[in-house]
Amino acid sequence: MKIILIIFLFIHISGCGENEKAFDKNDTLAKNKSEPLPIKRSIFKGMYSGPDGFSECISGNKFIISPDGENKELETVVTSLPPKNRNQKLYIEAEGFSSAREKIKGKGFDTLLVITRFIKLDTAMRCD
Repeated sequence: MKIILIIFLFIHISGCGENEKAFDKNDTLAKNKSEPLPIKRSIFKGMYSGPDGFSECISGNKFIISPDGENKELETVVTSLPPKNRNQKLYIEAEGFSSAREKIKGKGFDTLLVITRFIKLDTAMRCD
């Protein structure tokens, strides 16, 4: 009877230590999940044809310009153009990252370009 009691206590005590280690692991995982991952920024070169149209020169990938980016410089250039030229394409070099959002109309996702810094804006230059 004493042997059974000793075995039971041994199993119970050793099991408690396992639970504490599992809790620590879970706690560490939870802390790691709350830390944001760094966003990889890239240089995008392409033609801008309005908020719903940016086409990258090399890949041909199409993006929607995100309103959450640093777009003030772009807006300034576009509004400074004569009204007859505001619909023309504008060459852009910008640093930023791509993101996705659910489509407003229909199913699927739109690819967004979030601009963090403009490098170049040019009305005469083209992808060619």
